[in-house]
Amino acid sequence: MEVLRWDNSFGYNVFLTNVSYGNAGDCFSKALCMPRGLFNIDLTGTGLRIKPGVSWGRGAWPAEHKKLYTIHEDLYAQVIDANCGAYCGSCYPNGPLYLEVVVPHAHLSHFGKKILSLIDTSDQGKSKRNLDLSNVCSEPVGLEDGRIPDSSFSASSFFSSGNVKNEATKARLNDPNGGWRAKDNEVEPWLQVDLLFLRLVTGFATRGGPNRYLKTYFLSFGFAADQLMVYLDVFKQRKVFVRNKNGITIDKKVLHKPFFARHVRFTLLTWETSAKMNAEIYVCPR
Repeated sequence: MEVLRWDNSFGYNVFLTNVSYGNAGDCFSKALCMPRGLFNIDLTGTGLRIKPGVSWGRGAWPAEHKKLYTIHEDLYAQVIDANCGAYCGSCYPNGPLYLEVVVPHAHLSHFGKKILSLIDTSDQGKSKRNLDLSNVCSEPVGLEDGRIPDSSFSASSFFSSGNVKNEATKARLNDPNGGWRAKDNEVEPWLQVDLLFLRLVTGFATRGGPNRYLKTYFLSFGFAADQLMVYLDVFKQRKVFVRNKNGITIDKKVLHKPFFARHVRFTLLTWETSAKMNAEIYVCPR
């Protein structure tokens, strides 16, 4: 996500990334009478787009006032640019911000719509309202409550000893049967989940046992079960997630860059005693 701004602004939060969006204005040459305030919101990579729903108000004076409101949209992202103001003038957004979840297929327009009130409708342009879209798009996909069936779980292996079988289906978060556990001494064991259809994945939660749990791992995802891509960090390297919790504490991660996928794989790199985990995956609602 990229954000450009001039002058005064206030922000909200999109997937842990601050986005400035608000009053813009400054004093400059009256003769030029050129728009000074500028902001830009680029939701590229978030899976969200902004629908037109914001009007621009004028900050009282001067008589010379210019404002320009433009929207550029494609299937993957919505970009809003605004130039506004004049000599000691300003402008401010007024009204709700409409957000729509989109998918990367031309024949699918959207999964759903969220309408968020952006700011108070006063002309002060100074109010702050922090909105975290990771909360808006943080619906459990259904590992814990059973909406994702047992047939959706697969793993590289599972531990079995006598009557104890730590199969992939036991990987549901808070499963009373203890969780999925890989065979001992396996290198980079993995757990994979079929989400049943294409979803915008925004985060996930992991948990282990008191003495057996994952420590570090990475994600892979894709549209097909056998064609997965590795989730990368900002340096285009494999993103390694680190649990900063003890084994039984739920550790929730919010993705800075959500992704579309039907299949999600957790590959474990290091662990305490045994490679064992439970999980939930969070998505934007349909």
